[in-house]
Amino acid sequence: MLAAAATCKVSTDLSRDIALEVTAPDSLEEYDTLKPTARVLTGRGDSATTAVFWFSPDTTIAVLDSTTGRTVVVHTGGTGRLVAKGGGLVSNPLAIRTLAAADTVLAEPTVDTVDIAGPTALDSLSDSLTIEIADTVTAAAANPIVPLAGRPVVYTLVHPSVAGPVTLVTQDTAHALADTVTAVSSVSGIAGTTVPGSPDTFVVRFRGVAVADTLLAAAPLADTVHVSAVPPDSLSDSLSVEVGDTSGATGSITPLPDRAVVFAIAAPQTPGPVTLVTSDTARTLVTTTTVKTDARGIAAVKLRLIAGPAPASVEVTASAKRGVSARLPGSPVRFTVRFEP
Repeated sequence: MLAAAATCKVSTDLSRDIALEVTAPDSLEEYDTLKPTARVLTGRGDSATTAVFWFSPDTTIAVLDSTTGRTVVVHTGGTGRLVAKGGGLVSNPLAIRTLAAADTVLAEPTVDTVDIAGPTALDSLSDSLTIEIADTVTAAAANPIVPLAGRPVVYTLVHPSVAGPVTLVTQDTAHALADTVTAVSSVSGIAGTTVPGSPDTFVVRFRGVAVADTLLAAAPLADTVHVSAVPPDSLSDSLSVEVGDTSGATGSITPLPDRAVVFAIAAPQTPGPVTLVTSDTARTLVTTTTVKTDARGIAAVKLRLIAGPAPASVEVTASAKRGVSARLPGSPVRFTVRFEP
């Protein structure tokens, strides 16, 4: 919203018109109508009955009614000046940005499923619920749908109707409860009335999955590599761990697939001459890698000697987390690989 004023010279007659106060939105969308407001003030600060008339010195906008200031867009993508006059006063010009009409809403996939990693990790984000505001131009145009920047979109949680335990967020670090939020498509502009196609409804399903609560070695913690090949190109046995869910009643462990395990070379700390590999043909230096557990709940890497003299031993750690929170009990699992002639 813009405001402008005009004043005259100071006078001892407090009944005189001394100021012209005007306000109007700072932007106007194509096919909408802008109606500014104005009042003439006397020396006492009261509103006078003096008539106010409106005009624009530009061709970007057009004043359809000089007495009400009713204004429309003539050319989009520019700025037009709106001026009021009355009681011998002329206001400072109000700059009105002209915007293309938003006439369609396009939604990305409207259904998403979030897997919740147990009751101790209820901090999961859905994928982005994306809306595009656009202007539909003639079909003969090269691009008949033109995206529009700077238009606000109001997102509202409609179900469940009871507030919490979910919230709308515009950044990953936000946690405050918000059941309605306005997101702007970019850095400038104001939308007009409700856009055809609104509202779009997104459905986010929350699906409970087994709690990962233990990490344990699934292979011997020590391995010995006998370096005999020329040139040396030896692989260790698999350094394997299992991610599981422990039953409180029986103590049995249910293997969990598709859980991330981070393997890292902990010693020696200087990179090379060994690397972590998940493929027998890999030779690129890798000191840290993330491996997902398979259907058996197993994640594994091997250690390869790729260059230079073999170290006496190498220490590799394997760690996993429960959702996005703390490390699983058992983390880190430590493997030692020794190199001998």
